[in-house]
Amino acid sequence: MATYIGVDVGGTKIACGLVKVGEGKTPKVSSVSKVPTDALRGGEHVLATVIEQVKAAMDRADEAPLGVGISSAGVVNPKTGDITFANELMPGWGGTHLAAEVTAATGLPCRVLNDVHAHALGEARWGGGKGLPSPVLELAHLGPQQRPVILRPEGRLAVPSLPDADEDFVLALVQIGRDVLCHDERMPVEL
Repeated sequence: MATYIGVDVGGTKIACGLVKVGEGKTPKVSSVSKVPTDALRGGEHVLATVIEQVKAAMDRADEAPLGVGISSAGVVNPKTGDITFANELMPGWGGTHLAAEVTAATGLPCRVLNDVHAHALGEARWGGGKGLPSPVLELAHLGPQQRPVILRPEGRLAVPSLPDADEDFVLALVQIGRDVLCHDERMPVEL
């Protein structure tokens, strides 16, 4: 089994742990630490805290992690790992080049998803949607930047587009080691 670092960046806390992943096996999470996000201190502070937590997880690992997967509040461009928008609850988080900054600081490849999309992926692969041809995850209180997520046959995820999305911003979901397609299957994401 390979080791990765998983991070969840929320408005109130940042959780970071080690994840063992093996082909056909349910991932095993261990050594989780949680620290306050202190989001109102700004995006630079949140980024510094994320990097600090990833480095601490690297130190806790019994083998060298192969990469970092991050779920984050806000609108995420999964192709670049950038936070393209975050509301006033996380000032300065929008515009953060999260994946690039984590990679530069740690030397590990990094992929970023929106937290709702990451939740959907986990449920579809290993939770309540496991084995279903096209499970749909709909969460209450979806904001204007959130849409239901559907797992298509053969493990392809679909997210309805935002009607006012920038032309170059495509909502797609990224999973380490998989080819995941956006809703209209025009943008395969190779990892």
